[in-house]
Amino acid sequence: MNGRIERLIELTERLLKGLSNRDYQQFDEKYIKVVMLSLLSDANIYIPHSEYEVCADGYVDLYLQAAFEPEHSAHYFFEIKYVKARAAKSVLQAKEQEGRQQLRTYCQSDIARRIPHLQAYLLVFRKDRCVRIIPGELSRPSMAGLKFETGD
Repeated sequence: MNGRIERLIELTERLLKGLSNRDYQQFDEKYIKVVMLSLLSDANIYIPHSEYEVCADGYVDLYLQAAFEPEHSAHYFFEIKYVKARAAKSVLQAKEQEGRQQLRTYCQSDIARRIPHLQAYLLVFRKDRCVRIIPGELSRPSMAGLKFETGD
């Protein structure tokens, strides 16, 4: 992806648009994550991790670990939020705020600091559209002397 997540989001939206209104009953963010995981299943350039533990009380929804040259390739954290099509603007804003706080916590974790070339995003979906793509703020110490860890 090399810092370009638009294609993954475009494909995710295309798949979501194919679902019926009945499919959206009881729908939440885990279904979006499953769609993204299915899209990534044939692409062997990332090792996807669902609900990846990054701190004592925090699990990022989706971590894409670069499969090749992990020291030089981009890795991704995705925090995913979902609101129903008819949700009030205040509900969307609350979900966005919740996601921002979670992503901030994950980006400041020791694990995040040890992953080279990490990029983090909050993705907020309203029904079948990604309505917010918000980059996370990573606090980076000097990478000198740090060893790459897969976290498994």
